[in-house]
Amino acid sequence: MLLGGFAFLAMLLACTGIYGVLSFVTAGRKQELGIRAALGHLAELWCGWCWRGSIPVLVGIVLGFGGAAWLTRFIRSMLFATDPLDATNLLAVAALLLAVALAACLVPAWRAARVDPMSVLRQE
Repeated sequence: MLLGGFAFLAMLLACTGIYGVLSFVTAGRKQELGIRAALGHLAELWCGWCWRGSIPVLVGIVLGFGGAAWLTRFIRSMLFATDPLDATNLLAVAALLLAVALAACLVPAWRAARVDPMSVLRQE
């Protein structure tokens, strides 16, 4: 049970890090998002930012699957009554990280889409 607590904290830290970085990057480009919203490219704003935020997370998930498969022989001795490559756990973790990445991109994009375009254009 103690290992489960460490795994939960590791997942919490990973989700916090992903959300923080993607939210910061998306919020930092608020002026660009405001200009796109002013020009009427809302569909491109939503889909483009979700796709741009998801690509690094998808690459990390693929590398994580590869690393998990490679390290299976080393961690097999530490696991009891659990398969190291349990598909349910791996897919649940991948879905959680992808959902956090999408939320991290959608929230700042939604805020930028609601901003008055003139106020964004007047800023430096």
